[in-house]
Order: sequence, then C-alpha cells, then structure tokens
Amino acid sequence: MADPTTDRLNIMLGELLDHMESAQEVASRIAQEYPEYRAMAGAVRSAADMVSMACEVEAYDEREEDE
Repeated sequence: MADPTTDRLNIMLGELLDHMESAQEVASRIAQEYPEYRAMAGAVRSAADMVSMACEVEAYDEREEDE
C-alpha cells in the first residue's frame, strides 16, 4: 500500500516541475530578447534540472521499495 506522505510528495514535486518548466520557457524568451538576462535564464534552467532530478530520484526510490 502506498504511503500517503510519499504520494503527496510526488504530486508536489510534479507540480513544482511543471512550474519550473514554465519558468524556464519564460526566462529563455526573456534572455533571447535581452541578452543581459542570460545568467537569470541559466539559473532557472539549473533549478529546473534540480527539481527534475529530485523527481527521478523519488521515482527510483519507489521502484526499489516495490521490489
């Protein structure tokens, strides 16, 4: 049986990842128009990558627990 806390964490990570991907798209468009914002776009991209990795690790941990 799935742990409700883990389920909620997965939902929250997924929602955060959706928001981060949207922020990354916006930051990339801004950086294309205003090159001085490239560093900001890079920081947003890095943050989105970290959230994505957290989602992958959480999914990997769940698979190991099921085995």
